Amino acid sequence: MEDSAEPAAEPSHEATDQRGSRVSRRLVLRTTAATAAAVPFANMLAAPGAAAEEPQPPAPAEAGPATVRWLGGTPGSSIGTSFGVPWPKGAFTAGTQFTAADPAGAAVPLDTWPLAHWPDGSLKWTGHAVGANSGLTEQLIITAGRPVAPSRRVTVNESTAWLEVNTGVIRARIMKTGPNLIQALSRGDKQLAKQGRLVLQMEDRSNADNGTIKTVEYAGTITQASVEHLGDSRAVILVKGTYNKGSRKVLPFTVRLYFYTGAESLRLVHYFIFDGDHQTDFIKGLGLTWQVPMVDEVHNRHVRFVGTEGGIWGEAVRVMSGLRRDAGSAVTSAQFNGVATPPVSAWPANVRAELDDVPIWNDYKLVQASPDAFHVAKRTGAHSTWLLHAGHGKRAAGLGYVGGVSGGVAFGLKDFWQRFPTQLDIRDASTDTANATIWFWSPDAPAMDLRHYDNKRHGLNLMYEEPGRGIDDICATPEGVARSHEVTLWALAATPTRARLVELAKEVREPARLVATPDYLYERRVFGKWGRIDRSTAVRTTLENSLDASIAFYQRQVDQRHWYGFWHFGDVMHSYDGSRHTWKYDQGGFAWQNGELNIDMFLWYQFLRSGRADVFAMAEAMTLHMAEADSYHAGPFAGLGSRHNVVHWGDGAKEARVSASVLKRVYYYLSADERVGDYMRNMLQVGQTLLSVEPLRQILPPPTAPTRVRIGPDWTAVASNWLVEWERTGDTRYRDLLLRGMQDIGAMQYGFFSGPASAVGFDPATGALTSEGNEFRDGYNLMLLFGGDQFLYELVELLDVPAFKEHLVKYALYVNGTATERVALYGRNFSPGTFNQFYSRMLAWVGEERGDNTLKQRAWTGMNPNSGNMPPVQTVSGTTVLTPVEYVPGIFTNDVGQRGLTVIQLMGLAREQAP
Repeated sequence: MEDSAEPAAEPSHEATDQRGSRVSRRLVLRTTAATAAAVPFANMLAAPGAAAEEPQPPAPAEAGPATVRWLGGTPGSSIGTSFGVPWPKGAFTAGTQFTAADPAGAAVPLDTWPLAHWPDGSLKWTGHAVGANSGLTEQLIITAGRPVAPSRRVTVNESTAWLEVNTGVIRARIMKTGPNLIQALSRGDKQLAKQGRLVLQMEDRSNADNGTIKTVEYAGTITQASVEHLGDSRAVILVKGTYNKGSRKVLPFTVRLYFYTGAESLRLVHYFIFDGDHQTDFIKGLGLTWQVPMVDEVHNRHVRFVGTEGGIWGEAVRVMSGLRRDAGSAVTSAQFNGVATPPVSAWPANVRAELDDVPIWNDYKLVQASPDAFHVAKRTGAHSTWLLHAGHGKRAAGLGYVGGVSGGVAFGLKDFWQRFPTQLDIRDASTDTANATIWFWSPDAPAMDLRHYDNKRHGLNLMYEEPGRGIDDICATPEGVARSHEVTLWALAATPTRARLVELAKEVREPARLVATPDYLYERRVFGKWGRIDRSTAVRTTLENSLDASIAFYQRQVDQRHWYGFWHFGDVMHSYDGSRHTWKYDQGGFAWQNGELNIDMFLWYQFLRSGRADVFAMAEAMTLHMAEADSYHAGPFAGLGSRHNVVHWGDGAKEARVSASVLKRVYYYLSADERVGDYMRNMLQVGQTLLSVEPLRQILPPPTAPTRVRIGPDWTAVASNWLVEWERTGDTRYRDLLLRGMQDIGAMQYGFFSGPASAVGFDPATGALTSEGNEFRDGYNLMLLFGGDQFLYELVELLDVPAFKEHLVKYALYVNGTATERVALYGRNFSPGTFNQFYSRMLAWVGEERGDNTLKQRAWTGMNPNSGNMPPVQTVSGTTVLTPVEYVPGIFTNDVGQRGLTVIQLMGLAREQAP
């Protein structure tokens, strides 16, 4: 079997909407594959190949209602949202319906679909959706039951050429092939946008030596479009394609369009995979463009941009204020507010007679060239100069509007200034058809340069950079990395008020989102072992305050150090240079963190405990960054990620630990984000890739097995990919791969200590692990430091392989054990080469398993709660630095992430023993 998977056949049937139209009713996400999972999940604990017993219904389980709340507080409005909810094992069978109600008991329409199943086939996670402006109360209660239907459900009509979605307010026609993504966007009987297309500009530098650089246009071309999900409250359209120029096809893309019942908007999530040549392919512009019919008089046409802190730049295409002859407050006030002016015949005669002398402004743009500066420019046409001083500010909200008093389109790009260079464009506003573009990469900026920072090797000893096979070959390649963007389009019946524009901008910047409460998540024991926030003693309060201080410091560092940009946003730096008072942005493996030692997981577990919106936002940005810029979705390293480096993909070490699904599943299950589901499925390619990119190929002789992996962190990472695919789809191939590896480790004499650097032979096709002579060199194993501990805690509860669990217990005991203990068990002493303070948390797990409070106390002692807290933050200014900044002497992001995870885990496993 190859280590790849295609989704199972998609259950579908024809249904009829309220008007009698035929619609395609695909009620299950492609990415979750089989909805009726009871049969594939039957008899999960049988050995691979064993005869399956007749499936039995899951045993009843205690399942109280789930409580979800709006992240950051109840919003004033919502375009609709999706979210995930966990359930206890055996509580609900596949196909169970769920209903939502507000605190007063009023029912709220709710869509439901499965996200994951327990081994017995019962529901582990369910995805849900509520429509626009639905459920806007303090919290919602989710229980089993028949959901109430919305007043009008979202519908999809389908032909051989297109799909048309109706939210009850707007209609959008999506083409199945060709250059037009959104053929038409209408509200009522009025078409407000058409010919929405994805566009790419590339620089042709083939004649650059002669001073000629040309811009070449590529057209985003759709190859397929389908209904991925259709419920009463939400429809999702899945689109795939490539950017084409003649016979060349580059940057394969995926687009999902989200429609919620009652919404006057649609949400679009686009991501592309870079498959070009980074030495020659320089992206000059990348974006989404569409046309807006302009039917109002030019003085009743409006352009709006939302700037900093709710400020609005807003003008009419023909500005009537400030003239030498006063047009009157009735005219100027109407223009300012975006409502219809009095008829021209009612204007003052001296203004009316000279109206043609007032210029008409045709083109507008807002360019966010850096995280600290944007400017607005306008011009009368291509024949004229841009007025670059029309407006300026620091950080634009990324929202614009073009249209007239009789309607138009508002449009927004999430993380607009954080992912600079970005741009909002409006052209031809004075003609019958304006063109609007959201630029993910601004064409006004220098072209995107994906080359490495040097053309020679730098070593581990001084620069902490893994050369791999050398950066002068394919190792420092971005081929296969990805990046996503989130766009919202509103089809509006009139120019929105300035206050409404600010509300729309907030929805782009901070989408209204429902999440399960910390109490409910803790009751369900999701994602392994963690404890609630506890400030019941002075020491515990100090520990909790230190966790909060660590996160606050990094939040401020992101801003002070400007860790922003198209590829950078979401990441933080690895190590600090106290002489230059800068993070080591230019020093090999000391630069971008790339998730090393799980600062990302620290953020997620702190969110699970706190429910804080700011922590969620930081964790979300980091997860998306790691899943996109740090991971390979195609190419020679497909399924692997890149170790920390000056350039995100620059390090020679390509590691499964960076790209592992265990790092993405928290966000996926909380948000039900299909894009992240794609990313996790893409990582299933890693087994095939490891056949040619063996992790220890430079330091060990070739294995006798097809390839080699370290049990930690390689096998734990690969196995986490299998676990997620198994629980999402019920495909027993992945269960069998897990079982085979667990059985093989269980059969090894030294278990997790087997092999040099815990390296063993690996066959991706079968999941088999071999001891390669069962060498015992040093007992080195890094499984804990990349999410392996939490993954293994879950795994041993899902699959019963006693010998595997026994070896895990031994590892947890003796990785921090004494020399005497190791000699007694293994016949020799050795250095595990691990971080004892952090591995101490595994002692607490054994203590919980055995009911041994002594081990739990030992775990706290090993971590030493009285040391290692976040040191005081200092400030440096003056001639020492370019601008005043904060710093912490000797700060090391690895330690911050791991200490945070250790405290959080001990608070759950050994709370009573906490000082």
